[in-house]
Amino acid sequence: MAIRLKDGTSSRHNLLMPSLLSRISVLAAALLLSACTVIPITPQTIAGTYSYEGHPEGMWYGGERIVLGNGTFEYWLYTPELLAHPENSHYPIRGNYKLEGSTITLLNPNIPYPERTLTRRHKLFVMWTEKQLEDRRQLGRVPDEVLYQQ
Repeated sequence: MAIRLKDGTSSRHNLLMPSLLSRISVLAAALLLSACTVIPITPQTIAGTYSYEGHPEGMWYGGERIVLGNGTFEYWLYTPELLAHPENSHYPIRGNYKLEGSTITLLNPNIPYPERTLTRRHKLFVMWTEKQLEDRRQLGRVPDEVLYQQ
């Protein structure tokens, strides 16, 4: 038996039909949960190009680039000197990498900062040196030179 309410609906109808607000709340919660999907750090998910290119005040051009394959890497460092004299370049440096959790180690003694940490920022992986992580903790902001997955 349904009881007729002042607004003309029945109590039975109100119990069976969720309010618009509750429907929107459920939809918002589902969207938030789907956005929080954890992407595992595996050779497949981290594969690709990571780069940083600096152009401070238009005075010089420099940067760093790492391309990760399935257990392999290629590394480039760009400086004004190397760009002016590319014949002196010994880049790319190639090798294998080791992945343990969120730490990647580039297995070549010629790589500056061979051990780096991978994190997610928005939808991309970011590659950090230990110094960059320390700068982030101290300054409270992301340093300009971190390598973003392209």
